[in-house]
Amino acid sequence: MADSNILKILLVDDEEPFRKVVGDFLNSTNLYVTYFCESGEEAIVLISQNRFDVILLDYKMAGVSG
Repeated sequence: MADSNILKILLVDDEEPFRKVVGDFLNSTNLYVTYFCESGEEAIVLISQNRFDVILLDYKMAGVSG
């Protein structure tokens, strides 16, 4: 598969077990490259520096939430 067909996904969640389970599933398909953030603040920085095809986020987190 060409790299242009691989989706870049940002997963934002403050719970590490959730990030791990979802990330392992997404990465097992070889169709996605998954980036992880544990806070809204961290996600804002990453989004300002990168382009993502999909963003999955927790809407209730400490600090800046989804």
